[in-house]
Amino acid sequence: MAPESGAKHPFEARKAGAGERNVLAVASLTLGLSGLLAFVLIRPLAFLPAIAGLVLGILGLRVPSQRWMAIVGIVLCLLLLVVEFGLLALLLKGA
Repeated sequence: MAPESGAKHPFEARKAGAGERNVLAVASLTLGLSGLLAFVLIRPLAFLPAIAGLVLGILGLRVPSQRWMAIVGIVLCLLLLVVEFGLLALLLKGA
């Protein structure tokens, strides 16, 4: 059975259209927000979601749809990393 003309291969990567979501950007924003929560609740582990969110946010910038989520995720994650390592530096300097 031959595929219809114009049909895509089932494993071909689709480009994000107007109605599709940028999963990497959403994940970056989610990890940035969860890193904020982790900073409040369990401060020593807050850098883990921040690093993962930063990487996913940078990768999410490649997809044009919902780019603002990737940018907000990157900003949140960078802010968390700066504050986390700044507090660590202050603690080590005072010890």
